[in-house]
Amino acid sequence: MRIIKRLVSAMLVGAFCFGLINTGSYAGVRQHKSYAGIQPIEKHITDPEEIKEYLHSQGEAYDENLVEVVQYIYPDLENKKTDFRHSDDPQIWEEWFTTNLSVYTYTDWNYLLKEYSRPAGKVSINESVSITNKIEVSGKVKAQYVEAALSVSTSETNTFSINWENTYSYPVTIKVYPKYEVKSGDLWEDDVWYDDYYGHFTFYRAIGDDVRVYKR
Repeated sequence: MRIIKRLVSAMLVGAFCFGLINTGSYAGVRQHKSYAGIQPIEKHITDPEEIKEYLHSQGEAYDENLVEVVQYIYPDLENKKTDFRHSDDPQIWEEWFTTNLSVYTYTDWNYLLKEYSRPAGKVSINESVSITNKIEVSGKVKAQYVEAALSVSTSETNTFSINWENTYSYPVTIKVYPKYEVKSGDLWEDDVWYDDYYGHFTFYRAIGDDVRVYKR
């Protein structure tokens, strides 16, 4: 396939030299999608032993004041860019590919989205939170190159709903954190004659949120 691509690319280069191809400039599109009306996968953890296992999986020590964990995940989010050509990279024969790609879920406990304090009794929360995709790069990697390789939008903001209620015999503090699907790997330019290594990237796609309930 790459031999065929190189032959086609060479033909395109030749056509460009003779002025037969006129490439336009395209800017990246910042997208915002709302999933407030979509039913997520919802998981509740209330058993102390399960909470202990959960905290261990997150690399945290057991906290007896953590009484409930609620996870909301929207696994089928579409995150496609309709056009990933950019004004600073207009070559239509330019392609990108990844190696050593790993995919996993991750909750950012350093980013507190929301915090609520509620008295004892029935607690009800019904509102939306917005989480923006993000990316970390090294070397010569740029966000638009990763967008082209993965067909994603690194600047998209997704809005998720929190619809949940419970009754407690003590006052509680509720904290909401963003949850991501992470894709991490090495980026290469699929060049006409040879492939160039550009560097490493880690892309965070917002897929939901984690809610923790603490006894006060």
